[in-house]
Amino acid sequence: MRCDIPIQKKVQTGESVELHSGSVQLKVRPSDVILVLSDNHHVIIRTYSGVCRLRSSFSCVRSVLEGSGCSFVLVNRGILVNLAHVRTAISGCLSMCDGSTVPVRKKSRRQIAAAVLQYRLLHE
Repeated sequence: MRCDIPIQKKVQTGESVELHSGSVQLKVRPSDVILVLSDNHHVIIRTYSGVCRLRSSFSCVRSVLEGSGCSFVLVNRGILVNLAHVRTAISGCLSMCDGSTVPVRKKSRRQIAAAVLQYRLLHE
């Protein structure tokens, strides 16, 4: 699979990254991304300003966002969340600040709960 999205090094706070899908260019600030979902050959990016559906591979979008300097964590197959937007982590699910709930795979529940706690201790 070819990745059309250029991998960028750490992005300064407030800077945008460009995600490409054919002739469509999407500029998004990684800090504004709440979560990313895989949907067949598309990626759904949920931000405060809305939802965008992009024809791209999940792994390409994931590599760009994880390399941006923001705290993104893969919590389940095809679900990438920004720890800055996690409200609570209860009983195998993460409640996001936009009201959505995402499942956490059983195998990683302890590590993800620890990552959420560590993020909160460092940033709040």
